[in-house]
This record gives sequence, structure tokens and C-alpha cells, in this order.
Amino acid sequence: MGRPHPPVDLSGFADIPVAELPVEVRATVRAGRRSVLDVTVRDLYERLRPGRPHRIELELRDRHGEAVRVAGVGTGVLHEEAVDPDGGSWSAAIALDNTLLSTGEPFTVWDVWALVHLRDGTHLETKVAAGVGLGRRVRPDLRHGLALAQFHATASGSLAIRFAGGVNGVREVLDARLRRRRAGSRPAR
Repeated sequence: MGRPHPPVDLSGFADIPVAELPVEVRATVRAGRRSVLDVTVRDLYERLRPGRPHRIELELRDRHGEAVRVAGVGTGVLHEEAVDPDGGSWSAAIALDNTLLSTGEPFTVWDVWALVHLRDGTHLETKVAAGVGLGRRVRPDLRHGLALAQFHATASGSLAIRFAGGVNGVREVLDARLRRRRAGSRPAR
């Protein structure tokens, strides 16, 4: 066992505006005809409940390219969950419109962000953490005919979606996977 951690000084913590507090927003992916993100907002510091969280918006932010592209995914009404011993928590289910993933490019990677609205007018913005239900889904796509959507956790644990549209996009994903496998199977020198 390691040495105990020194106490953390939280003086002045109560003076930090709610909008500047870190907040945990986690999404579980439910697959079906449409992908649904079951989102949970956790009150880490017991400071959200007085503001009464009531609505959440999810956004997709393109992580490549010069311009920042944002696509609104949807809005959900937050419902307070049963008493949580670690503070309050609220949840909502938001259906993902798969057409938002398609940009016309063969391959796009989206980060998922949340904007939590409180009844007192305050809002918090954060990346969404990846829960369970991650994986690939092949779907019909009106623009490309065929699309591959992969829900995955980034190195920091955030939820991201890789989207490959059409034959070229799917081929790009498969070629990259094949290159990684070949590189991993080379004998050590």
C-alpha cells in the first residue's frame, strides 16, 4: 500500500460559480433501429441540485479539419433519479439521428459534448464520458448506401463516434485495420 494522500484544501470551493464546476455526464449506447444515448448527469459536489438541472443538449464536434463543425444531436428532459448516496443524479434518453454523422466525407470522427441546462438559467458544458454499449454498427445510409458507425472511448475516456460512409469510407477503415494488423505481426528485429 502506498502512503496516504495529503488532505486537499477546498477553501473557496463554495464560491466557484456552478457553470465552472466539473460535472460528470456519461452516456450508455443502446443499439437498435436508431442509436439511443442514455445519459446520466452526476452531481459530484452537491452543488447542482439547488439549480435544478432540467434539460440536456448533446452536440457532435468534428475533431478534424480547420473549421470546427458542430451538429446538434438532440435534447432530452432530465429526470432526477432515486436518491444517490454520492449526491444527485439525473438521466435522459436521446435518440441519435444517424444522418448527422454523415458529412459527405468518407471518414469523420466526432466528439460528443453535453450542455446541461439548470432552471436557474445556469448551464454547464463538458465532454461526455463513454459508458457501456460501445462498438461498431453497420447501417444503411441514404447518402452513402452503407455506413459504419463506431462508438468508442478515447484515451481520456470520452465518448467519440467514428463514421465511415459508403464503400470508400468502409474501405478506408478496413485498410487501416489491415495495416495495423500487419505491423503488429512483423517479427521483432
